[in-house]
Amino acid sequence: MVLSRTNDGATDGPRKRAKYDPSSNEVSPAIAKELRSIRASLSGSNPQNVTSALYALAQRLVVKEDEHPLTPEDSRVLLAAAWSQASPGLPELFDIWARCTPKEASAPISVLVRTLSLLNLDQGTHPSGSIIIKSLLLSSNIHRLTSYFGSTEKNLCFWTCRLFGAVSEFSDGQFRKEVFDVFPWGHNALWPMLSMRRKDANTEGHGLTNPPDIRTTLVLLILSFIHPSTHTSIKLSLLDKGDAFSSIFRDIGKDSYALARRILDVSWEGIWGDTRIPFGTKIAAFGDQVLTSISNLYGRYEEEGPKGEPSIADIAHHFLIALCTRPGSGVCFKSRGWYPRNFDTRHHHFVTPDDHHTNRRQDNALFNRVLPAFIKKLKPNDDPRQQELLLKIFEAAPELIPGFWLTSNMTLEPRLSSRWITNIALATKIVALPSPVWSFRSTTARSASSSTVPPPYVHSPPPIQSMLDSIIPATLSKAALIKGLRSSSAVVRHLTASLLAHSIKKVGEIAEEMKRATEVLEEDELTGSWAAGRKELLKDVSGRIPELAEVARMLDLEGGGKKAGETAEGGRNKKQKGKAKPSTIDPSRQDGTTTSTAAAPSTL
Repeated sequence: MVLSRTNDGATDGPRKRAKYDPSSNEVSPAIAKELRSIRASLSGSNPQNVTSALYALAQRLVVKEDEHPLTPEDSRVLLAAAWSQASPGLPELFDIWARCTPKEASAPISVLVRTLSLLNLDQGTHPSGSIIIKSLLLSSNIHRLTSYFGSTEKNLCFWTCRLFGAVSEFSDGQFRKEVFDVFPWGHNALWPMLSMRRKDANTEGHGLTNPPDIRTTLVLLILSFIHPSTHTSIKLSLLDKGDAFSSIFRDIGKDSYALARRILDVSWEGIWGDTRIPFGTKIAAFGDQVLTSISNLYGRYEEEGPKGEPSIADIAHHFLIALCTRPGSGVCFKSRGWYPRNFDTRHHHFVTPDDHHTNRRQDNALFNRVLPAFIKKLKPNDDPRQQELLLKIFEAAPELIPGFWLTSNMTLEPRLSSRWITNIALATKIVALPSPVWSFRSTTARSASSSTVPPPYVHSPPPIQSMLDSIIPATLSKAALIKGLRSSSAVVRHLTASLLAHSIKKVGEIAEEMKRATEVLEEDELTGSWAAGRKELLKDVSGRIPELAEVARMLDLEGGGKKAGETAEGGRNKKQKGKAKPSTIDPSRQDGTTTSTAAAPSTL
């Protein structure tokens, strides 16, 4: 250790070596010697020697993924800084590039990429990098660069994408607008490149791979244009280019952990976190195909994240939960419960639809138009995450339940099979979801009313069929329920009775709220809209489920023993039905009075 001495001979401690500033003109002897050798090799007259020197220089500047972050004292950073200062703009490199054939061009481009990446590590070298980029953005160079996208040389396409990405990322996106403007968005060969992966690509890897493949490089470039630090005008320009953004999701299920997570993180923060992007533009960018592509990540539930991080399946799950289950944000619109979109809440009546345009009428009836196509492609019985997502979507948007029964192809015909058991269990969970009776009250008055005074009821109940399909699956007939209750299998009987119990409980809650609306609005109990709707609902329910006495008989096993061999499960289900079954389900009693006071809740 060298010690400095004062005039009296005493030492004042160790002398600290000054930290090297890569932006300064000071160059260590070793770097200076290496730089002279490099420049001499690049200025040679033998093309093969020049090409070899370029490849050697590119290897000298390589930074592996596990080496990040580099310090300013790293020899590669010092070499790139010294070269860019000794030769501002690197004209010798551009001259070599101009003389290269497309097959040879990847060498100078790779050197440009790695040099800019090293200069981007320290603010002191940003001016040197900016001079290089300004030369690169000249029209002659951009024309040559964009022509490479149609090349059959995949290595050249790869380095071309990386160069655009390096410029876009340089100095916190200083040149991002220029890169976006000159990028060949309309090139026919551009989008097939999103399917170009390395043959040894492995989704089980956690990194972005070093070097990444063509798809990874192009995806990272596109993501730079929606990064949270990117100006909103650039994001809007990208989202306005058709499938330019949504195309990155098509093969996300095959991407590495790091890339798939980067896509989800940047998309959420850059698009949904930017309040200046119009809501309609965000919805258009995340259609049902994008959501379905993201849901493909559910299949990687066994893949663990790095160093205790959540799995990519869990990350995708939380992304979709946030996007699809929060009314008023993401792709989930605020709805009116069982009231369709064409219900006039101001005048409390339905807008008469055009009967000659059935399909258009059905589309206009929904507040949520993205989610119906998406939920059809979920696999709720294969993955508990997907089942949770589906149930949360239905809880946030009950209007989607009736259509789901008709399009889900769920087999509910009673039979002792694993498929039927999972289907009936899911159907029971859907039926057991909370009823949106809050929609019976005015939404316009709800925001203005105080917390102690509930908003007034609207003057018309929702369509009876919408409520009925949420109470009993549309694909489950009365005959099927009877068949399930009469099954020789205790499992089939129990699961059928469980669904029936939840259905009866639900109709009781709805009928009670409808009765309360009749009383509050002081309607006539015979001609009032709520009273008439309540009677119609109960009448329709009675036509869809077996009678209570018949249910009780079917739940008793044949033979003697304790009360005809009654099982513990059957006893509990009979008790539930005795408590929950509304008396007015009896269609013979249109006045709403009870046929058996012991079997009916008094509140109905």
